[in-house]
Amino acid sequence: MNENSPIQEKDLATREAQKRVDKIKKFYKSLTSWAGTSFFLIALDLFMSHGITWSKFPVFFWGIAVAMQFFDILRLQRMDKNWEDRMLKKQLDRQALPNSNPSETEDYSDDLLRRGDQPEKEKADLSSFRKLKKPWKDEDLV
Repeated sequence: MNENSPIQEKDLATREAQKRVDKIKKFYKSLTSWAGTSFFLIALDLFMSHGITWSKFPVFFWGIAVAMQFFDILRLQRMDKNWEDRMLKKQLDRQALPNSNPSETEDYSDDLLRRGDQPEKEKADLSSFRKLKKPWKDEDLV
């Protein structure tokens, strides 16, 4: 019952591959946007102040974000199919049998039963607070 049919496995593999392709596509869009904007900002800075003064900051920090995307893409491409299959099987096994190992499950039923043995706490006397009058009229509120 835990075995996926070949059609389901193919569909799952297709979805995972589509996710990877979408990440790569997003990276290329970010890289192109960063390069174009960086060129424009540096050109504007050179034209206005005859040097690179303020434009290096947005170019640098945006470049760090693009570099992080690049390393994420590299990580995705370096993962071999065997690793992907092992992780997929592991995740599917976790979903199919969430409490298969009794030593991993924690039993809180005794704690819940002992709670009933404890006396209830005294309720605070809030009658003085209830008698306080509001300093506003409800009609005046929006």
